[in-house]
Amino acid sequence: MKSGERRKFPHIKINRPQELAKRLKIPLDVLNRIAGNMAPHYHSWEGTKNGKTRKFYRAEHDLEAIHEKLNTEIFDRFDFPTEFQGAIQGRSLRSNALLHTGKKNVARFDIKQFFPSVHPRRVYNTLKRLGCQPDVARLITRLVTADGHIPQGFKTSPKVAALVLLPVNKRVIRLTEPFGVTPSLWVDDLSLSGSYPLRKLKPSIRKIFRQSGFTVHKDEDSPTYSNNRQIVTGVVVNTKPSVRREVREEIEKVVFLAEKNGLRWYRRNHAQKIGLSKLGASVGGRIANMIAIDKEKYAPLQVRWQKVLENAGV
Repeated sequence: MKSGERRKFPHIKINRPQELAKRLKIPLDVLNRIAGNMAPHYHSWEGTKNGKTRKFYRAEHDLEAIHEKLNTEIFDRFDFPTEFQGAIQGRSLRSNALLHTGKKNVARFDIKQFFPSVHPRRVYNTLKRLGCQPDVARLITRLVTADGHIPQGFKTSPKVAALVLLPVNKRVIRLTEPFGVTPSLWVDDLSLSGSYPLRKLKPSIRKIFRQSGFTVHKDEDSPTYSNNRQIVTGVVVNTKPSVRREVREEIEKVVFLAEKNGLRWYRRNHAQKIGLSKLGASVGGRIANMIAIDKEKYAPLQVRWQKVLENAGV
């Protein structure tokens, strides 16, 4: 363990709600009050992501503060297996891509409607299995679920999802290890890589997910080979982790046009439905993802974008 690094545990052992409140440094009556009436503490809306319409959620004020504490004091202290890469402390798009870089075959399996399919009972049973006593598991479940499932957008949802998928991961490892195949999970996205013909594993992978109560998208699990472009969680992995060319060219174009004509001109001509602050955050977030893959190459692009925002007063 590195100096200053907090110890991690293979369990979440919390015996009483009072112990949970003490670890979170939040009064138990506050936790109970919010858990007992969640509706005023979050809002939801429908949006489009990757061409699919989904329902997104955002926790507000006190609930958001509770989620941050649950992450730092409870979920980040869990020792997630190395296969879990998405939203796990110290892991990134790059570290996930490196697991699959330079492999002969790569395949991806995406769970259909994952967040809506993880119901409170599954979260509750997961927490109990990991060591929480029933009253604690029940309280945490109420705080991290909404509308009968874990919501896409809550800060706790990716880590709760990882906990729920621990049994699935064990079965995937048992299946793939004899063939020298490397698995990794980025929230609800399973990637496999290796020299073994991955198409032979497809029926077994589908069976594992089906028996665990999940459905895999049929159009996203075809293996790609080293003579084609191989992509893992949006990152090209053929020879080294790289940003997709079309993504790089799109963002570089946005930055160039905004530098040349100003952010307000760019918004007026190319992004009328987005406010300046939201546009700045959106492009900034995409540049941050590019930096996570190749910091040396894309850090200057972030500096340029910050200058654009400063000039626009954003």
